[in-house]
Amino acid sequence: MKYAATVTDSLDTTVPSPGSVHAELPDGAWELPELAVVAILVSFGLLAIAGAIFGIFFNGRLLGFRSDEIWVAVEYAVRWVNATTAALLFGATAICWWQYGQWTTASRAVDDSAVVAHVRRLQQLTRWLRIAFGLVIVASVAGAVASIVVSNGSPGLLTSDWTNDTQAILTALAADVIATVGFVAAARVVNASSVHLTRFGSPLLEENES
Repeated sequence: MKYAATVTDSLDTTVPSPGSVHAELPDGAWELPELAVVAILVSFGLLAIAGAIFGIFFNGRLLGFRSDEIWVAVEYAVRWVNATTAALLFGATAICWWQYGQWTTASRAVDDSAVVAHVRRLQQLTRWLRIAFGLVIVASVAGAVASIVVSNGSPGLLTSDWTNDTQAILTALAADVIATVGFVAAARVVNASSVHLTRFGSPLLEENES
């Protein structure tokens, strides 16, 4: 019992504050939440590239100019775009939002140059997220149109398979709702970080350079 009490007393059970944790990190060091956002963006980019390659070289050959082939290629090329993809990007945006709040309200113990470096990085990440959300919106709409056209056999006939049409429209709508909200949220982070860097970052950098 005496040994257990000694071990317990030697343990540091103090929970560090966010400011003290940031203060222990090197200036501008990448943090796990930022790396998570990068991983999501890289994965999204790889999926987009894979879809584009499949669309161009549909069915193992270079895509021609027949309208039926084009619509089928589009339908398959954007199948990776769905509400799950949009939700993953939305989660990355939420991480950036949270990290921006953490850094801009950090303790005085945090070095100012580290705050500026992280805010700049979060601004760039949310800019890429806006582009990703835009691609989701465009691709989901294109996929819904392609699915409707292919299921009905001709661009001029859109009445034969209403169940497939309804599913395509609702699936695209689900992805677009999440992507639109995510786009607005990412834009807010970009704008807020721009204001923060204008009021706080630029004078600091000038002082450091001088």
